[in-house]
Amino acid sequence: RLEYSLFQQHSLDGLAPVAQRLVTDVTTLKQQLLAQSLPPEQLVSIVVRNLDSLADVRAASGEEERYSHIDLNGFAANLEVARKVVDLMRPLLGKSAADLLPAIDSALNAFDTELEGLKVNDRYPTYDKVTADQRKQIADKAKALAVALDGIDPALGLSGLQ
Repeated sequence: RLEYSLFQQHSLDGLAPVAQRLVTDVTTLKQQLLAQSLPPEQLVSIVVRNLDSLADVRAASGEEERYSHIDLNGFAANLEVARKVVDLMRPLLGKSAADLLPAIDSALNAFDTELEGLKVNDRYPTYDKVTADQRKQIADKAKALAVALDGIDPALGLSGLQ
């Protein structure tokens, strides 16, 4: 509703209660998430699922941000989450699966390079300005990163624990 009003209708009319509800809901969600524990065997698989979704659906259609078209910001956020997870796992990988790290780092850097190459004046363009070929490249890089990350759980003996 907020995205539609802001980017399609170019109006703030009637948004105050919607925005306040969103703030309340986000605050509640944040508290609930902070109270949860995330087992290591789920950490990588969540990132892999998100990257697969990005590659298979979101990069092709751009449907998540249908009015604002700021999809590339979300894709960059997915990359940063992947990078953070790898950084958290890096000490373990360095000890027992160091051979995976070059492929993971290469996939992280390739996805980053692809996204950074789209920036204009240090900002991402709206997704409706991204060509079909560029969308395919984004999807390919996200898929390659998902494949590289998918080797982490088996390498650390976390597969099958979910």
